[in-house]
Amino acid sequence: DYYLVRALEKTKNRKVIGLADIFHKRVIAQFNNNTAPKTVEDAIILSLNKFGSYNYDFMSSSLGITKETLLKELVDKELIYFNPNIEVNNYEPKDQYLSGNVYSKLMDAIKYDLKSNIKALKKAQPLPMLPTTNEDVKYRCLLELGINWEELSPEAQKRVFSKKIEAKIGASWIPSHIYSQFAYERLNAQGIVNISYISSPVATWYVDPKKSDDFSEFGTKHLSSYEILEKVLNNQEIKVTIYSDKEVDRQASIEATEEARAKSSLIKQEWKDWLWLCPERCVILCKIYNTTVNIYTSRKYDGSWLELPGLNPKIKLRPWQLNAVARIIENRATYLAHDVGLGKSLVMICGMMELRRLGICHKPMLVCLNGTEQQLYNDFLDAYPLANVLISKGLSSKEDKKLFTASIKTGDFDCVILTHSQFFQLSLSKEYQVQFLEQERELLLNFINSDKELSNPKSVGGKILKKRLESVDISIFDAENPELNSLTVISKEEGNKNAKGKKLTRAQKEDIRKGKSIDGLNLKILESNRKYDHVNFEGITDCLVIDEVHQFKNLAVVTKLMNVRGIPTNYSQRATDTYTKILYVLDNLLNKVIKNSVGNGRVIGATGTIFSNTLAEIYNWQRMFQLPLLKELGIDAFDAWVS
Repeated sequence: DYYLVRALEKTKNRKVIGLADIFHKRVIAQFNNNTAPKTVEDAIILSLNKFGSYNYDFMSSSLGITKETLLKELVDKELIYFNPNIEVNNYEPKDQYLSGNVYSKLMDAIKYDLKSNIKALKKAQPLPMLPTTNEDVKYRCLLELGINWEELSPEAQKRVFSKKIEAKIGASWIPSHIYSQFAYERLNAQGIVNISYISSPVATWYVDPKKSDDFSEFGTKHLSSYEILEKVLNNQEIKVTIYSDKEVDRQASIEATEEARAKSSLIKQEWKDWLWLCPERCVILCKIYNTTVNIYTSRKYDGSWLELPGLNPKIKLRPWQLNAVARIIENRATYLAHDVGLGKSLVMICGMMELRRLGICHKPMLVCLNGTEQQLYNDFLDAYPLANVLISKGLSSKEDKKLFTASIKTGDFDCVILTHSQFFQLSLSKEYQVQFLEQERELLLNFINSDKELSNPKSVGGKILKKRLESVDISIFDAENPELNSLTVISKEEGNKNAKGKKLTRAQKEDIRKGKSIDGLNLKILESNRKYDHVNFEGITDCLVIDEVHQFKNLAVVTKLMNVRGIPTNYSQRATDTYTKILYVLDNLLNKVIKNSVGNGRVIGATGTIFSNTLAEIYNWQRMFQLPLLKELGIDAFDAWVS
């Protein structure tokens, strides 16, 4: 309680200038729930502030009516909708039901003949995207989608005709038979061309057969048109290597590569010219796109109902801050990509306190930039003067630091504030680390084996991926044998007991992994490189909040797009560590052999540096905060996502 007691006096330049506000005015806003609601709208606000959701039993009791009467009135006023896909509490609030995959919900409503749902969901559908073709075909497409042109407003009519489907060659939503048809009609195919697609985990197109008779118009004497087509479908770099007397003929290789790349450009142009020529194909692809891709409506969050009990009355949140707090309450993963100066810190603080007050989370942890922990602590107590916040500021001895981390696990705090460095020192259990790494290893192996080019020992991309695979193997060995991280090698000349020595090299660890003798090494046990090895990360928090999360954005991606600027091929150890912890809290690991121990945990990431220079950063943000959605859409692999 030292910091709480110290805060009872106001100081300036280390001099006491007065007593804290708590001595002479109210510093905590109370939520008054004693007033009985008069309408169902009043009952909704009361329920949201008390439970964070629509509690129909509480609402009906506070209004003095039966639950059945309450539900009927809410449905009649279109404040809630019946959702047949929910087994328990199968009514959803309006803003929740009329967002997300609204096409799937519309199909369910039609199936169960829910007339009011159908009417509302039709209005909630995103405007259709249309092919690049003439107006007559566009009208046919709208008719196929069940859209009455006359019912659209003039503004919607204008917008519909300006919205065009982007259909790059290799796009994963386009059926494989369309690509086969293209190859047959435009690439001088002599027979049936079988084109197939594997979505996860490798996101790869396959063309069979590989060889064609076209080595001139769309192919070269080194690569047939089918081989070039397969590389174009997979967004792969085209490179031809020619050998002369077992040596690489550089000049011939460059010329052959340029010729093949020119042919790939021809194939891409042929695709653009061919795709929308056939009216029937336009209608088919338009329907596929608008029923599998263009099916989501963003939810708009309204936090105007929030009372925020316990918040300092002098602090008033702006509308976008209230909306962000409402999003945090509703969602398991929230990415606060707000510009600098828009009040992310206050949103995080209020979000954590509401989650804890509502009983959704019990052990919030705020991870902040090194050197900012004291400022965040002050902001926290300014917003919530009676908050019980644990901070590590001022700890010097190793014993104090270990006691601090032990207190996180055993104590009951409104929030624990850690720096990025301290957060990294908390490691997940050996079992969970191995499980994550095995998943990464399986992904890399599948990726390498899926492509003949990558399996080639001379392939540059293959070498990069195999090097990463080797690194993962060593990381798995490290995780399974943590004691090796405590060993250093001391030369015989340094054989005194005080010698520091050097950590085991990668090659020495590899020798140990392969079972070679280490008798020749003079080993000494030092302290673990994880300072907080007395506690694991498991169970330490069920609400992980990371400020300045862009510090951990450098996750590697597995891709066939080698030597492309902006696509990272290396990775940050801290980013991978953070990503693993996010997966743990959200329970999003693919192979769930080990379940997390915190249940439905929450993760919040905040940054003003939304992305700096690469498209891959946006993919990494979605991996962290929207992984289940990426899996649902079949684009959790980077190459599928980017196509």
